[in-house]
Amino acid sequence: MKKKPIRISMLLWIFMLLYPLLWYASTETVYSAVVRNHSEVFSTLPYSEGGPGTADPGANLAPQFRRYVDVERGNDGNDGMSPQNSWKSLGKVFQEKAALAPGTHVLFRRGSTWRGSLDFSNVHGAEGKRIVLGSFGDPSSTRPKIEGTVNANKGSYLMVRDFDCIKMDASGGAHHVIIFDNVVHGSPELDEWPSNGIRVFASSHHISIVQNLVYDLKANDCIVLHPDGRKIGVRDSFWIIDNICIGNSRMEDGIDLAMSEPENGTDTVIGTDVKVVCNRVQMKALAGVSARTGRGSKCFNAGHEGKYIWVVGNMMGGSQHIGMKIGADKRYVQVSGNVMFNCANNNAKVTYEPHCRDLWTEHNTFIHTMENRAPVKISGINHRFIHNLMIRAYPEGNWAEVLPEAVVTEMDYNWYGHSQSPKIAGKSWEEWQRSGEFDVYSYTGDVPGISAPAENPFNDDPHNWRAPAFLKHFIPDSAWAGNRGTDTPGAFDSDGNWAGLVIKPLPGLENQGYGWSGPPLVRLKLKELGVEFSGGEKQ
Repeated sequence: MKKKPIRISMLLWIFMLLYPLLWYASTETVYSAVVRNHSEVFSTLPYSEGGPGTADPGANLAPQFRRYVDVERGNDGNDGMSPQNSWKSLGKVFQEKAALAPGTHVLFRRGSTWRGSLDFSNVHGAEGKRIVLGSFGDPSSTRPKIEGTVNANKGSYLMVRDFDCIKMDASGGAHHVIIFDNVVHGSPELDEWPSNGIRVFASSHHISIVQNLVYDLKANDCIVLHPDGRKIGVRDSFWIIDNICIGNSRMEDGIDLAMSEPENGTDTVIGTDVKVVCNRVQMKALAGVSARTGRGSKCFNAGHEGKYIWVVGNMMGGSQHIGMKIGADKRYVQVSGNVMFNCANNNAKVTYEPHCRDLWTEHNTFIHTMENRAPVKISGINHRFIHNLMIRAYPEGNWAEVLPEAVVTEMDYNWYGHSQSPKIAGKSWEEWQRSGEFDVYSYTGDVPGISAPAENPFNDDPHNWRAPAFLKHFIPDSAWAGNRGTDTPGAFDSDGNWAGLVIKPLPGLENQGYGWSGPPLVRLKLKELGVEFSGGEKQ
């Protein structure tokens, strides 16, 4: 398995010297809602597919394929085809949306605010000709702000990007929609708080949720795939990649894959093919940023029925109860390259419920600081649990619970620290190994260099979770006996290489087991993040 390096040794001392400056500068930039800069890797994409923003993304389009909206300088009597003749209101966009041709860009002026929701439902682009909701104006200005919901329900081949809004929705059979680089949050000024941030319900499919920031909700989840009130679930083909989710005490989950409820309704379709990759989920509200306080319940929750799910390279912390839950009736699930830490009740606990099956858990790091709790509860049928690193701060209790109904096909090459004699499934380490069935080639003992990050403004902010000063908590010292190259337990080896960043094929799924490859934006994101994916370019 090829590993992608994230090295810290040469940069760490420089970063620590500049830490105060970097902290204040990054906080000011991130939360001012300015459109984020994109890596050069995206320069090959047009704006409609996630390419860099400019002062006027519609400048090179024919007039009939561009519409501008400016709340201060616009007039709804204009044709909207130039910044000088822009429309003014959200109502005008709603009035004219049915007449928009595939490939049209509807661009809102940066630095402006509209009160109310942007209803862009039932709008359809075409393959290679997305209709775009985006922004224009000074790139250093703040995002266009919609004080309500941006609604892309029942639409297709849309790009929704660069907004600051209260909620986003792509439900009701929406498909081939990209939700990219938006800031979604409640409004203390208006006393409006969404119950979900980015919501995908009811028959929707082929949705990509990429590089968004979601925080300050009043309930439920930052990003959610869920059945609607009629128990109609989502369909297939989703990417949730490189998003930042921040919770609070009123919330349930950072990312929730409820997907399907065929046992409770007339809909018999089971949701499939969801890739949750390299997201940062902090369920603890951030002082000075969040208007809410406290901790949400779970970082990641995959409940109800669903199959073909990848959970790869995510960083999760701060939850009140469970770090990650793979619920009953999930099938074909890969969990690899994830890091979990600083959860309050069950801490880094990963829970697999009975009846889930065909599970592969490899190269994860679970750091656990609570007493009498196990970092992992293992259940399910046909479960491979290998090359994982479990760290407990207390010598008592289990390092792993293995439920009686679990059918574990392989459990080995793991490391249980920092104890020499951990308990597994209530058995002493010696008794567990003597059984000759599991963990024959696993080890125990101290893991120098690994520690739970202290809770402080820098470590709490998920925007910093890829900085060397933060990643150092999960990278073992070079003298650690567990260093075994590509077989090192956990998400990192001592050279700072991030293990487990590979999306493997799962049996029975289309495209040789890889499922939907996503739009070009997703594939370039994988390249930027160092994630291996051999699923070709099937869109």
